[in-house]
Amino acid sequence: MKKYILLIITVSLIAFQACKKDNELTNPDRTSRTSKVYNTESSSFNPRAIDDMDSYLTNFLKEIKSPTRDAQPMSVEDAQWHLSACLNFQFCNANVEKTQVVYDTIYTTICVDNGYVSLNDINTSLQEISTEVIDIYTSSNLENKNILFIKPEIQDEATTRSGNIVRTIVATSGRDGVIGNYYFDDEDIPLSLFPEDAEYSWRTTAVDTLEYFINIYEPTKEDIPGRVYYVETFNRECKFNNGFSGRMFFTYHSYVKDYKLNQQQMAYYLDSYLGLIDSLCPANLTYISSMIEPWCGSAPCTTTDITLPNYIHHVLYINYGYAYGTVVPPIIDQL
Repeated sequence: MKKYILLIITVSLIAFQACKKDNELTNPDRTSRTSKVYNTESSSFNPRAIDDMDSYLTNFLKEIKSPTRDAQPMSVEDAQWHLSACLNFQFCNANVEKTQVVYDTIYTTICVDNGYVSLNDINTSLQEISTEVIDIYTSSNLENKNILFIKPEIQDEATTRSGNIVRTIVATSGRDGVIGNYYFDDEDIPLSLFPEDAEYSWRTTAVDTLEYFINIYEPTKEDIPGRVYYVETFNRECKFNNGFSGRMFFTYHSYVKDYKLNQQQMAYYLDSYLGLIDSLCPANLTYISSMIEPWCGSAPCTTTDITLPNYIHHVLYINYGYAYGTVVPPIIDQL
């Protein structure tokens, strides 16, 4: 297994409690170009062919606000890409050290007409989502906070009279304490990361502590200077029963009211989850963040669950994205 680099702050792991997060993390299944390719009816739009992403998005944002803009609509798929790229370009700063990630969900609407969205409606949607993003950022209590990524998804079916639902995930990162580098030269994660006699509840403290280390993990990647934003983000879901048996925490010991993980188990699963993050990263994409969710049987556990089914396990959600660097400061720096 490759070397892992973790950024560790001086806190007690036994006392550590991570910020709680929204459980609605997405599971999506799924040049120099300055011409108006986003307006073509049969979408041949290829974002990977854009040589200068800053210029392209800057021009697009000007275009949708112009009273003389082209009236030609774009496909739902292209509209969703532009919503995501513009929001991330305007708000996000991913090239920062982080120790925590909190997820929030925004629900807005957009008018879809026979599979197409007008530039006017894209502009309106951008303004509505932007207002909500600013509210999330200003109300966040995270220290040294930044917007990590924004992922809007236009739902397939119209569910309201005013249009289709746009479900937007906003990931806010924070950094606590003094950060320093820690290198792992061995194949396995050092046991010294976890106190010898400590026990971690599989659904609370184990999840919080594993997430803490995972979200400060910095895999080897291309060094991009300046502010980094993602034009697209993708999610991978890892469960014990979808090809990752032995890599994900799983046990039948549900007769124990609150199953505990010991020092060796914590080191094993941290090493395993980091290995999955590294090995599953698609070509040309960058690792962003992860979330671990405790599941009771075939569904996520709620905080009030006291009766467990015949098996319990972790689900790991990994976020990757196409990263771009920019010298343009994010809008939130002006707040």
